[in-house]
Amino acid sequence: MKPQPKTFPITESFMGGGGLHMRGITELYFPSGFGDIECLVHSYRFELENMCDAIIKVSFTLIGSEKTLEKLYAEEPWKIQATENLYRHHKVSFSGIKNAAPIFALMLNRFVRVASAQLHVDGQDAGVVPDQTPDVLVLPPSYPPLAGDLPKNDFYVYYNKKSTAFYASIELEKKYDFEIRLESMGGVFEHAPVFPYGRVIIKKTEVVSVGDLELMDALFIKTKPEIKKEFPGWLQKKFDHLTDRSAEPKWPEHIKAANPFRGTDPLFNLLTDFDKPMPNMDDIPNDLLVDADKIKNYEIRNYGSLRFCMMVAIPPEKNVDVVVKTIQRPLPPRIYEQMQSLPHYEDVLVSYDVFNLDKKKLRVRIETEISGFTEKEAHTYFIPPMHSGKNQKARIHVTHCPRLKRGVLEGIINQESAVMRCKVVDENSKDVLFDQTFNIDILPHDQMIWELKDVRNSQKYRLHDFIGAWIYPKDQRGLLDAARAAAARLHPRQALGYMGSNPSDLLYIKEHVRAIYNYLQQEKMRYVSQAFTSSPLAKSQRVVLPEKVLENKSGNCIDLTVLFASLLEGLGIYSSIFITPQHAFIGWGNLRSQGGLFLETTVIDGESFEKALEIGEKKFKENFLFMGAEIPLGNSLTYESKGSVIVKLHKVRHPSLYPQED
Repeated sequence: MKPQPKTFPITESFMGGGGLHMRGITELYFPSGFGDIECLVHSYRFELENMCDAIIKVSFTLIGSEKTLEKLYAEEPWKIQATENLYRHHKVSFSGIKNAAPIFALMLNRFVRVASAQLHVDGQDAGVVPDQTPDVLVLPPSYPPLAGDLPKNDFYVYYNKKSTAFYASIELEKKYDFEIRLESMGGVFEHAPVFPYGRVIIKKTEVVSVGDLELMDALFIKTKPEIKKEFPGWLQKKFDHLTDRSAEPKWPEHIKAANPFRGTDPLFNLLTDFDKPMPNMDDIPNDLLVDADKIKNYEIRNYGSLRFCMMVAIPPEKNVDVVVKTIQRPLPPRIYEQMQSLPHYEDVLVSYDVFNLDKKKLRVRIETEISGFTEKEAHTYFIPPMHSGKNQKARIHVTHCPRLKRGVLEGIINQESAVMRCKVVDENSKDVLFDQTFNIDILPHDQMIWELKDVRNSQKYRLHDFIGAWIYPKDQRGLLDAARAAAARLHPRQALGYMGSNPSDLLYIKEHVRAIYNYLQQEKMRYVSQAFTSSPLAKSQRVVLPEKVLENKSGNCIDLTVLFASLLEGLGIYSSIFITPQHAFIGWGNLRSQGGLFLETTVIDGESFEKALEIGEKKFKENFLFMGAEIPLGNSLTYESKGSVIVKLHKVRHPSLYPQED
């Protein structure tokens, strides 16, 4: 067993109430072999951009023996398993990565979070996986406290902070260049870097402002780890509450439940945040305070750190600050409005942060428009003054998403470039506070996005449910209604729609599907062998709209599936769309109670309706069931682990995911 650190890193942490448990990125994950590695930090640079944004640029090289890397997890195999699980959660391939581990981390003030991170190794792009879930990091109790027993109303406790660890391949004698973007909710960028190695030498640090704001109290505070093996008293009390499930936890007032998605509350109180961002400097011994620009060859051992204490300084003549952020990806016009409501989605079309730094109430008008494509969205907002004494928010954070003009959508045949204008005006003085245009790329109207990664929070989203925007019961030219009317002549009752039967009854559904299938077959509908893939490698593709499929009398698997779903929805019958990485087919019925009805649409030009049902059921069993099972279990242990998805149209419609009106 390798020598253990003298300090005691907390290895477990809890989140929220007694029912939620979460492990922290601590000694549990950091390999003890890191104790044999030296980290030479060439530079640590902090750049302030505005009230909300800053960038950390850190360069370092790891020095040690290759034998250390070979046996890094030899005595602790569970740690590499935890790392592999993290990569799997982020849908990043773990194979081929050399000695992946958490090589760097940040402990953050409660107002700060990591927005994005990029890594280069020896000048080449390198993969990095951020883990933003840790509640307790490797730092032990220290002074000034990043943890430990604190005064009743002091916010500087473990449980009110969040940490982010960065996972990447460990390579010796190569230069790592991290660029980490931070977002703040309170003009405070306090943080502490964690280099989890036996010996760390920081050659130099820099703190600069690249905008018109300045930093005040740009200091480093040296942390002195306590040499004792015990939990802080407040954390021990927390463990006691959590282990007693019969008792209702009664938290000490200075311990607040951690938020795994920290930073989701966009508003803050400038009075509170600016007046109490840091501990009282008078209580900190002078030998622990270091000017941020005077750090030279600073040595760290035993998980010590430097605590960056810095706060935005507002110039006297500055009364308002406006921060505007726009989408970082091409805009999919058919679904971009619905995308704004994705949970915790941050790469929205445009967001506005407006800070009232004056002593008077501010009234602003915010306008957004994509020239030639959207209507103008315009709203007026009131912002209370700073230090109002009423515990009011001196900032607004709003997002805009102007609607497409009527008649524009179908005309976006190819990818086009557009210009979005964002404007903020002081309604009282009529002064223009912000007026800028941004270039926006707009995708073709029928391009489907199967998966995307939010560039602002690194979260991945599977967007298969958004195929519902391609499914609609009526079209402007009436082609879908005409198809249903013609198919009705092939139904035993010479009619489609409600006829006293239960619309969810499989026999009722089957006869309607049969009539539509036979009609389309008579009309010489053809399957076109056009490549389809919903795998992450493709991420997007063109999906033909149902009336176009009728007009062309051809389509691939997803095109024909969308056509059938549209024709049936017009009769009150909601379909289930079964999507695998390379195929799509359609089905109906409650799979858990009465089985289902499945249809393979691609055989419409050669097989009977009954044969198409038989093939559809076979496809279902092959892709959505465990061997021998009768129903899909509906979790990651079954079809989802294979990259397959079931889209239930009635559930898609419930959160108002409907086609875009044109």
